[in-house]
Amino acid sequence: VWFIEQLKPLLLPRTLNSAPEILPQDSHLIAVMFIDLDRFKVINDSLGHIVGDHLLASVGERLGQNIRTQDGLARFGGDEFAVLLRRLPNREDAFLVASRLVQSFQKPFEVQGHTFSLGISIGIVFGHKDYQVPEDILRDADLAMYQAKYRGGNCYTVFEEVMRPQAMQRLQLEQDLRQAITAEQLCLYYQPIWSLTDHTITGFESLLRWHHPDRGWISPAQFIVIAEETGFIHQLGWWAIEQAVTQFYRWQKTYPAASSLSLNINISAHQIKDRQFPQRFAKLITELDLDGRCLNLEITETSFLETAQYYPENFAFLRKLGVEICIDDFGVGYSSLSRLHRLQVDTIKIDRSFVMDIDVDPQKKAITGTIITLAHQLGAQIIAEGIESEAQQTHLINLKCPFGQGFYLAKPLPVDAASNLIATL
Repeated sequence: VWFIEQLKPLLLPRTLNSAPEILPQDSHLIAVMFIDLDRFKVINDSLGHIVGDHLLASVGERLGQNIRTQDGLARFGGDEFAVLLRRLPNREDAFLVASRLVQSFQKPFEVQGHTFSLGISIGIVFGHKDYQVPEDILRDADLAMYQAKYRGGNCYTVFEEVMRPQAMQRLQLEQDLRQAITAEQLCLYYQPIWSLTDHTITGFESLLRWHHPDRGWISPAQFIVIAEETGFIHQLGWWAIEQAVTQFYRWQKTYPAASSLSLNINISAHQIKDRQFPQRFAKLITELDLDGRCLNLEITETSFLETAQYYPENFAFLRKLGVEICIDDFGVGYSSLSRLHRLQVDTIKIDRSFVMDIDVDPQKKAITGTIITLAHQLGAQIIAEGIESEAQQTHLINLKCPFGQGFYLAKPLPVDAASNLIATL
């Protein structure tokens, strides 16, 4: 309420004159920042609200230390904050403040014996003649903040008009996604994983696909994010797991060669946070009489680091089933090679961004080689993602990478095509 009351007199007078589209870059320019903490919920859920509240107090203090004395700061519930920048000389000054705020969160927080590393996502809106009520400028700052999150977080984004229709499209996509399972629009494709040394198939990765009746194929990068934000990921993710594991069971019963294959299944950090997930997974494979050692659960590097610290018992339970943990997209998260020995994983997938340039970029080749060497020393398996040429495959073989997948080897296959391939093994 205080923040809105502070904002009102700065907006209303400007709607009564013929100001240009963006207010002049003078002492009357204002901006609003909407700030959300990255990865705060996992801390709150695992350590409790008391620790979370103390952390929020420390966050508020740090934000206040990095804005100007004439600016305003308020908490908007949960882990969201808003900053009012008054009397800006120009737009660039707002960017300097935002950069300073993001940089200030590079230093970890020490709260009640715990050390926390947090990032922040910031949405910025500048004063505009069309903003007649504070709620409108806060709405657009919120939209810009979500764009910052979509870009990976720990950054700031300036609001653009195109974000409003994008938000409406996103809302419609969310509603359509909730109907996709019952409408039988979802399916799984299976991409082979190959031994690079003898060119044999060692397993498959199950990949979720959505064919929208009006929009055609929709990238998982679009709808998985929506599912995670809305909580629908639990229903969607479990549907995909049941489909994949049941299909793998059918293959093992039908084709003798399938007994030597493994199946990689992608899971979300939100699923790992569910205390009931490991028991539910155990019940599924027990009912099918599947050996857990033929199943690998893939989780992205960032998600694994987010959850392993606070939900170690869930990973431990899954390992007791024989299930292996595979880190997907390794190399692009916020870990470093020096932390690789502490990840306690069975398999590491080198991100395609390194593989795609391995034959032309010496630095990426060096990084890839280092990851492979470390993984071998730690007893972890290595899979290279996104192999799209013979040259890339040759470089990986020379670096002693044992396994790989990518379009050069085989594209993801619908279930019938994957079945036919298994039948030939």
